[in-house]
Amino acid sequence: MEELVMKLLSILQVPSIIVAVLAVVIRVITFSPVTFITAQEIEKKIYTKEQRLLHQIVHFLFRMIIVTIFMLQIGDYFVDKKHLYNNWIALAALIYVILFFYLIFCMAASRKKVTDEVSARKRVFFLLATGIYFIFSIVIVPYSIAPIVGEVYHTKSFDLLIFLAMILFIFSPLILLLLTPLNKVFAFKTEKVVSIEINKEGQKEKWYLLHPVKTDSYLLGDNYTPELCKRNRIITKEQLIEKEFLIEDLDDLKKDSSTVENTATEAETATS
Repeated sequence: MEELVMKLLSILQVPSIIVAVLAVVIRVITFSPVTFITAQEIEKKIYTKEQRLLHQIVHFLFRMIIVTIFMLQIGDYFVDKKHLYNNWIALAALIYVILFFYLIFCMAASRKKVTDEVSARKRVFFLLATGIYFIFSIVIVPYSIAPIVGEVYHTKSFDLLIFLAMILFIFSPLILLLLTPLNKVFAFKTEKVVSIEINKEGQKEKWYLLHPVKTDSYLLGDNYTPELCKRNRIITKEQLIEKEFLIEDLDDLKKDSSTVENTATEAETATS
């Protein structure tokens, strides 16, 4: 299958660098591509580091394409309507995006969500402000760039759309960066951690599944963050599949650890 794909790309005169990248991708994905892309949390944990990185790249490229398609529709509208462009409107939208991004970035950093707001009026206001932020983030780039591209090509054509799509695709990572904190503030999808329990001298110990170290072994740690682990151990695949997996939200774990730390700090202060 791999040889057939490589031969087809050669016949189509695809650049050698793209062929090389695709060859690496095909070798890394040793199973069904659909399974690879739609993997659940437990499946991601047993990926190798290379597969995990490739999984993130594939998802990021997919989001870039989706954002580019949305921006291209907007750019196609403004490409021959230079009279609709206004520097002050673009500047005001840019300032709004920067200020609101700073707000949601601070909320995400402090793990504060929209649902934490007690007042329904504040939640409605924030949802409205978020909607404006989302629209401005998507529109501001094609609104500013499309008229310039239209000036270069003068008339709409297929080449113009391709060139505009390429430019917007380059800017799409910036748009994704602006929209990323919204996921944490609204908790559309939270990051998961996977753990198992191991009996030791009659007591159960909680160990987090980190990543494979060999084809038949996996690394465990006493913390969900590999760099913060004070203890590690290796478990074979046969031992692992016999365990029951516990899947938890990363945000919940962080809140629990923060609560424990605050309680310990208060106890030390009261003692002293």
